[in-house]
Amino acid sequence: MSISENVLQRINQINQQRNVPLEQIKQSYQEMLKFASSVSSVAGDPQAIENYALTIVWKQYMGGPSSDKYDVCPIGYSGLRKERSGILRCDLFVIANVTGTPNLHQIVCRNKDGEGIAELYQKIHLGFQYKDVLLGKFKDSTDLLANPQTVFPNESTPTDILANFGNYEAQFGVKRITVMEAKNNLSEKDGNYTINTDWRIVRGIINSIPSIFDRKDFKTKEPDGTQNARIELVSSDSFEILADGSIPKLTCWSAPEQASIPANSIVDVAGTINKNKKGDISMSAYLVIPIVTPPMEGE
Repeated sequence: MSISENVLQRINQINQQRNVPLEQIKQSYQEMLKFASSVSSVAGDPQAIENYALTIVWKQYMGGPSSDKYDVCPIGYSGLRKERSGILRCDLFVIANVTGTPNLHQIVCRNKDGEGIAELYQKIHLGFQYKDVLLGKFKDSTDLLANPQTVFPNESTPTDILANFGNYEAQFGVKRITVMEAKNNLSEKDGNYTINTDWRIVRGIINSIPSIFDRKDFKTKEPDGTQNARIELVSSDSFEILADGSIPKLTCWSAPEQASIPANSIVDVAGTINKNKKGDISMSAYLVIPIVTPPMEGE
């Protein structure tokens, strides 16, 4: 389908002001044209369809803050979840140079900012370097923001970050602790909220098969269509016993995609250490690295 001169002018304007590839904008426009053709209030009127599609594409690319190009290496992600508002969200954690030195940063991915943005983590490979990724940046923060301009290119370069994470822990401010030490090494907070990039890394043995469960809606308490996973770690290098005769354990909450590791595996788990109102200690796990994995049944 040909694109009118008026639309091409706007597409070129988006390209120049937002650094978005022309082909990406054109593809977005063509997809919106197909959608607009099915909208009853404009269907059958070519000019109205064009105006509607152009307006939506213009809003998508120009409605938010401008984007800059970043070279990023994803090393972790949270599970998909719904905010209290019902908006689908996932947080992606990357090594990027935002402030002059490569460090650990969070990319907030919310479907409020464009359809499919929360699912971006499904299109990347952890430990691979992606060049020139367009991302917004929050004011007065080093957090990054995914938007309709954000595309992870098909071409990427593998790195040794995950295979040799121990070599990078100090550089990225990740503190290694034991299961027993977790209660005394909580992640820092900014007000009432945990700083999601203040990671700890814990080596432990997966005590039992990780469990997957449905998240509940904040209001209805019914399943909201997203899932979480629970991994229970015990110490892999000590034989400490608690006062009640049990051994130290640490509950880790992760994305289901990172919990497909069999029981009795030794793993490194990285993320934030938190304490709830009841005083229970747990980890929000954004990265699970297998160290020793026993064979599955039948192998």
